[in-house]
Amino acid sequence: MVNNWQRRLRNVRREARDVPWQTVLPRIGLAVGVLVAVSAAFVGAAGRPDSRLQKGQPAVSPVAAPNPQLTRLETQVQRNPSSSRVRSELGNAYLKQSEVAGALGQFSQALQLDEQKDLKGKDAPGESALGLAQIATQVRDRDGALVFAERAARRKPNDPDAWTALGIAYAMNRRNADATRIFEQSLKQFPRHQKLKLAAAAHFGRLRQWARAESLARAAVALPPPDGAADGLLAALFLEQGRIQDGEAQLVKLSRDRPNDPNPVFALGKVRLGQRDLTGAREAFQQVERMQPGEPVPHVYTAITHMLDSNLDGAEASYRKALAVDTNSASAQLGIATIRHLQGRKPEAIESYERLAQSQPSLSPALNNLAYLYAEEGKNLERAQQLAERAVAVSPRTGSLHDTLGWVLYRRGEHAAAVAELQQASRLAPQNGTIQFHLGKALLAAGKQAAGEAALRKALTLNLGYREKEEAERILGGAAAAPNQTE
Repeated sequence: MVNNWQRRLRNVRREARDVPWQTVLPRIGLAVGVLVAVSAAFVGAAGRPDSRLQKGQPAVSPVAAPNPQLTRLETQVQRNPSSSRVRSELGNAYLKQSEVAGALGQFSQALQLDEQKDLKGKDAPGESALGLAQIATQVRDRDGALVFAERAARRKPNDPDAWTALGIAYAMNRRNADATRIFEQSLKQFPRHQKLKLAAAAHFGRLRQWARAESLARAAVALPPPDGAADGLLAALFLEQGRIQDGEAQLVKLSRDRPNDPNPVFALGKVRLGQRDLTGAREAFQQVERMQPGEPVPHVYTAITHMLDSNLDGAEASYRKALAVDTNSASAQLGIATIRHLQGRKPEAIESYERLAQSQPSLSPALNNLAYLYAEEGKNLERAQQLAERAVAVSPRTGSLHDTLGWVLYRRGEHAAAVAELQQASRLAPQNGTIQFHLGKALLAAGKQAAGEAALRKALTLNLGYREKEEAERILGGAAAAPNQTE
């Protein structure tokens, strides 16, 4: 019979291979990725903007230079391979360098050695279980995090890291009462443990207990070491509450305190982008470009600021810089295809979108844009429907994707199906004028006169392109001149 921990170990190994290694600050934005964010600080991972997520690179960060501690521990493991203590120390050293594969291998072997000690009636230290709990948390394996954290807490009852891991694991599994109990008890037992306060602040933030979360985050900021994670979480809590100025000020402070760290600058750019402070956002992203010249992501974000400023030439120049760094950057390829689309160079746009649809079959914006182009051109409508359906399957809660599928169905003459799809789009994005315009036309084509006219009238109160506005007014004007009809 396979032990529960052995099953979970196999799953953690698989998920650690498949999930990118992520860190706190690149994902702060306007929402708090609190639990995973805290776990990144928990293991001491060094961060950089999330280009690996786009590149699909493995979850291992290279070590910039030989590490004397790693070398010493690797030599000790070679001399004494049956020591679970030394293997766990090496696993922790790997984990601090974000070398997840190496850490996972050492902790796994240490756990097996610990299990052998258990079978012989000897006490095992529990360090391996704690390391595996941390990795399981990072790769979002909720069950694995709980199995290993519970084992670590039993083995290491006086270790605040073990109780921190258990609180995070309960929170990941939505066992909020248990997580709160563990955090409150542990905070009394270990009142000056920064990582514990940080994890507890994240937990209470997720529960939207803002005063408690902010108090703990501030207490964590005041404790050593000043590694930036507590400041980052405090900024995230401000932003999640809509306290944009406080969050931005906290990120500015963090970027000054850590002048060589691109992450707070990158997060600051994203916040300003969300506020449509395009100049401020662009300055932040360009600063990250200078700090990390080998990363494509800052160039992509700089391009987005140019796009929102209607500066297509500037946007294309930035996308080209991203491609110079990473020729496979799907975001940059999509950006250039979109620029061709906006410039009216439709054959070039279609060619670019088609390449992306082949190379990135789950990239919903490319699938959607290509389907919409075909629908507007009135050609390849069967292919357009297939593309739009794929896009909706990838992102079923995005109104614009349902709009494209509904519009394709309308162009194919399948009016009842188009109405259903466009009604779903309207529910998901009720303030989108183009969706209301499309819905109105589909309803009219399906013989639902009053409902169609109502949708067109609503469209005219929202953002609508010149041609769409002109057509909606023409249709409604014609309807007013015609005899009254009932459905």
